[in-house]
Amino acid sequence: MAVPPVHPSLSISSSNTPEMQIQTILNRHFAAVPKGVPAGCKMVIMQEGKPGVELIGGNIPGIAPQHWGSVSKQFTAACILKLVNSGYMKFDDDIRTLCRDLPEFKFNGVLQEITVDHLLHMRSGLPEVWSLALMAAEDAEKLTNKQMLDLLAQHPGMIYPPGSEEMYCNTNYYLLAKIVEDVAKKNHLLREDQTFVDFVREQIFIPHDMQARCSTDKTSLAIIDGFDSKYNRCTTQTPGYGATGVVGLPSDMISWNAALASGEFRALFEPPKDVPDRPIYCRGLIIDDIDEFHRIRHGGALQGFVAIYRRYEHIDPKKTFAFFLATNYNDIPKAEKIADEVAEVLAGKKMESSEKIEE
Repeated sequence: MAVPPVHPSLSISSSNTPEMQIQTILNRHFAAVPKGVPAGCKMVIMQEGKPGVELIGGNIPGIAPQHWGSVSKQFTAACILKLVNSGYMKFDDDIRTLCRDLPEFKFNGVLQEITVDHLLHMRSGLPEVWSLALMAAEDAEKLTNKQMLDLLAQHPGMIYPPGSEEMYCNTNYYLLAKIVEDVAKKNHLLREDQTFVDFVREQIFIPHDMQARCSTDKTSLAIIDGFDSKYNRCTTQTPGYGATGVVGLPSDMISWNAALASGEFRALFEPPKDVPDRPIYCRGLIIDDIDEFHRIRHGGALQGFVAIYRRYEHIDPKKTFAFFLATNYNDIPKAEKIADEVAEVLAGKKMESSEKIEE
């Protein structure tokens, strides 16, 4: 379904009814933020044919770079797509042919072939490195990619054969970041001293006029403080990337949403051909149908932050809309509730379906 892009610009909230209704929603949900605590949310609303609109809830600072958590995964997938489209690799490549230093992954003692698409579609069967970190008494949010992959090398056993099931697993996207690094260096797209952090900045963020960066990027904006549900500061400074790690302004998602809408990254939400059920995890994005809308989305959370991106495509482009919610208040149910209420305002109707945000 071809949907023209939302105009990649930003305006301040006007008095139109949907905006006022959404502002009322944000005011209600953040009315309890204590005075003097800089917690709340920023939301960018993108409707076809209109400039982007930014709304604020609570006491969040005017300039509010935040961690996007697992919303980061779509940008990792976009890096892979760049390499595939340039002929440097294929979606069905065995990951151990791309990264020779990976361990042998076995299921019931039998060596398995895991493809790039198995990782992208969350169908690899690999164990969750965040769980491995927990068992090692480590905080996954504080581990580097190398530490994550070292944990995986110590536990290369698989949960199911590749392609047979879908299981949300951060391991897949840490591995994808390594694949980007290895393939890019082999083809002289990165220097030996560079990493995925440099590739995603130069190949995705800058070309799409985004200030977003990985948090370890020296050019990254300094994030605002995050807060837990009792308004205690709990800001995460994660060194990881690929599965999480992107820091940005909500307004960055205007140009990214336009790129998705234009079809430039349409392959990111193509489902596996042998999986008819929905919702489906695709290449960094989740797709499903809700009423007459085709929904493309991802949420994310790190300690102190929650982010939700949703795009609702309609056969009538004038009814297509998207929004991005970023809050520095660690209350996932609240963020999900806000997103559901905002979707109903923009759709002009009651819709079911709260999403479960994965970290």
